[in-house]
Amino acid sequence: MEKGWHWTQWTILFIGLFTWLVSLPQSETYKRIILLSRAKKLGLAPPPNPLPAGWPRIKFLLTVTVIRPAKMLVTEPIVAYFSIYTAFNFSVLFAFFAAFPLVFQSPYPEIQVYHLNRGESGLVFLGIGTGA
Repeated sequence: MEKGWHWTQWTILFIGLFTWLVSLPQSETYKRIILLSRAKKLGLAPPPNPLPAGWPRIKFLLTVTVIRPAKMLVTEPIVAYFSIYTAFNFSVLFAFFAAFPLVFQSPYPEIQVYHLNRGESGLVFLGIGTGA
């Protein structure tokens, strides 16, 4: 707790660097990229793009990413119920994030029950981290 918050950033940096170094010697596994590099090596023309160019492409992408999910949300009950369920779960989770410091490290002495310092109250979040 006396080290401050900078050590967490260094930890994340070193874990990311290690992961990046491990991934460097690995070969590509995505089929489209492998086929494109193979065609380029053999001097063949790449396959045509299945999406149209220009405004029809934008219209297609908007239809697939915005209009179709909105239509499913309105017309399919299971999608609506699952969305409401997920929204409720996220609201409870984020309410816990807001309430934990008040419960375990309250600045108001009349409602303070656990009397934890900042480091000890931060450990309380590990329960949500392991459960979620």
